[in-house]
Amino acid sequence: MLELTGIKDKFDNIFYVIYFNEKYNELFIIPKYIKINDTYIKIKDINEILKIVDYPLLKKSKFLKRDALIFPFEEIKLVYNPIAKLKRILKEPRDESEKRVKEFVELLAEESGESTASFGIGGSILLGLHRPDSDMDIAYYGKEPFKVYFALKKLREKKELDALPEEYMLKLYKEREAEEIMDYKTFELLEQRKLIEGKFKDKIYSIKFVNRKEYEPSLVLGDFETNVIIEDDSQNFLFPSIYQVKDISGKRFDVISFKLRYAEMLKKGEHALIRGQLEKDKQGNMRVVIQSNKDYIKPLLYSS
Repeated sequence: MLELTGIKDKFDNIFYVIYFNEKYNELFIIPKYIKINDTYIKIKDINEILKIVDYPLLKKSKFLKRDALIFPFEEIKLVYNPIAKLKRILKEPRDESEKRVKEFVELLAEESGESTASFGIGGSILLGLHRPDSDMDIAYYGKEPFKVYFALKKLREKKELDALPEEYMLKLYKEREAEEIMDYKTFELLEQRKLIEGKFKDKIYSIKFVNRKEYEPSLVLGDFETNVIIEDDSQNFLFPSIYQVKDISGKRFDVISFKLRYAEMLKKGEHALIRGQLEKDKQGNMRVVIQSNKDYIKPLLYSS
């Protein structure tokens, strides 16, 4: 099942798919809306949904080797497909938000030389719950992410795309509780550099470049924290994002983040304090995985 897919359960609660592991048939989700008296209310705390459903959501993952929110397939009432919804929007946009999605995806496809069939739409627009000021949550599922990413860079240089406006950055800073990781000036600077999120005309956009490679650990070694320098940032915009780093002792390893907020955050030569789960893969390579609420990447030294 595709990332950014929407799922409705028998109670009409709505969830987003964040990752599907085919080997273990585990569907990792995040709850987004509870339906109360014919009105959808955004979920602010995961415990809200755990209290009202009568089926198991929180369970031990065979893939992640820890507890996670995994949706049982038998409880799916309705599926919102991101690619199918975008295909309809491109053919027949029904309101101003959908027209802007059509403009943006067609512009990006033309600039990159990619097919619009490689893109999907997520978020409230996928569900039909959007308002005039709703964001555009775009997904790219194709095999040429670097072409599309370079197209974003060209469009930003041509001023057809802009960085996030300051008022939106303030909103993100509070929503992500980023003050625990960095001060606002640092957050603003790092967000302004990002191409995977920004503004197209009157709409805020974000793009999730779905990296479908499996990252199953052969050995979980436990929590790990260290200072690192970024040696390769070429895959930092993907999801999950990948940073090749070197720690203070000179050891080299990958940092893999399943938290979209850390995608495209740091560049080659910059320093950070990382905390995550230390793992060893089947080839004996070490890596640190950022995935739980206690994991983070804290920028220490960065360029403007």
